[in-house]
Amino acid sequence: MVVDRDPDPTPAVRLAAQLATALDSHACEIRLLHLGTAEELPTIKIPTETQLQFKWVTRTGHAVPGILEEAQSQPSDLIAMATSGRHGLLDAIRGSTTEQILEESPCPILAVHATDK
Repeated sequence: MVVDRDPDPTPAVRLAAQLATALDSHACEIRLLHLGTAEELPTIKIPTETQLQFKWVTRTGHAVPGILEEAQSQPSDLIAMATSGRHGLLDAIRGSTTEQILEESPCPILAVHATDK
């Protein structure tokens, strides 16, 4: 699970937890990956009505390589991330972060469209 302040990751965290629960994956660990410092962690309401384990992971570096490195170093069944689509000329040329992850991911992606604030 990839988290950042923008877009708001809460809907993606909630949906990933619902999916794991629906699949009866009670022994599942959901890693909340933030690329940045611990002081920059976003505020997320972690679902408490579940038996799932949530673990915060922080890494430094750029989004795409950081997410892919985490998914490869800690075998992942799914990458869930909030997405707000393309922004600007660079995203139009190279693709959004989600599109770039989708191209190289070692596992399926659950992209949850961020709601407008």
